[in-house]
Amino acid sequence: MALVTRKERNDRRMDALLKMEKGWGVGQTINYLVHDYKITRRSANLDIQWASAKLVQNFAKTESNIVLLLVALT
Repeated sequence: MALVTRKERNDRRMDALLKMEKGWGVGQTINYLVHDYKITRRSANLDIQWASAKLVQNFAKTESNIVLLLVALT
């Protein structure tokens, strides 16, 4: 039986994503997750990796939309 449910893990990862979107550093976010969620640094690192991947995905989508907009305007 898992100690943490998928919902709890997803909530924690979304919290990490929001912190990183606000400009928090990786170290700050890891310390926050370890302290507030009482998880290991390894689990916090995995959450940070997930959040970083989501940030890259969002940036890639935004960047491609901006490029399309610029092409359409020229």
